Order: sequence, then structure tokens, then C-alpha cells
Amino acid sequence: MKRVLIIAVILVVAVAVLAFLLLKPPGEETVEITLYAGEINNSTVYAYGFSRGNLTSPGPTLKVKVGSVVKLTLINVGALPHVFVVHDRLEENPNIKPLFENAQAGSVLNPVMPGESLSTVFKITKPGKFYYLCTIPGHVKRGMYGTLIAYK
Repeated sequence: MKRVLIIAVILVVAVAVLAFLLLKPPGEETVEITLYAGEINNSTVYAYGFSRGNLTSPGPTLKVKVGSVVKLTLINVGALPHVFVVHDRLEENPNIKPLFENAQAGSVLNPVMPGESLSTVFKITKPGKFYYLCTIPGHVKRGMYGTLIAYK
């Protein structure tokens, strides 16, 4: 009987240790975002949205907790190529680098083409107000940007 009790205690401790090791660190959660890109108003305004039929300029505000891992999928429902890049400045610059590692879907040289989608995974490493934007020349001027709020 004593042997069974010892084995049971060892099993409980082993399960607890395994559960602790497999759990994510505090504050790290995975956030999945699907963002649509396209043109509205007879192609004079470029926009982002949470659905094909609800594109807005500026795009919807994304709110993500610092430490979160973001899995973002960009779906191009427009007639032109588009890109998604997170940056700390709202600027018309095709050469900007993403603020967070891998916080980019497509690039000026390799955009997300009409009817295609592209996913990326990145981690929010600092708090602040940032922007996501399309770095293809002329797209920010036509409204293709939005705000990303990273909070503690």
C-alpha cells in the first residue's frame, strides 16, 4: 500500500512538472488576425478590413498585448498587389523594415497578388502606438494604413 502511494505521488509530481514545462510563459498568448486588403470607391481609396465586404481607410485598429505572438494572414481581395508591414512611422517608403521581426506580409518586390493570401508570425516586443501599412508607392497616400496598439 505504501509503495502504491509513493508511485501515485511521483506520478502527480511528474504530471505537474510536465504541465508547467509545456505551458506558455505568462503574458505570451497567440493572437490570430485575418486582414483583407483591397480597393474601395472605384479604386481611388486603398484599404484594409476584417472582412471582404468591410474594407476601411484607415484600416481597423489592431490591439495586441505585449508578449503576444501574432499570426497574421493577409488576403488580397483587390485588383492590385498589396503588402502589410508594421512600422513606428506612417510614411510612404517602399524600403522600410518591419518594426518587429517578421511583422511583414509581402514586400514591394514580392507583394501579395490579387486573389492570393500570405501569412506571417511575429511577436509584439514593446508597447506603443504603431502603424501597419502597404509599402507599395502611392498606397499610403490613398489610405492604406491602420493603427496597431501594443499594450501591457
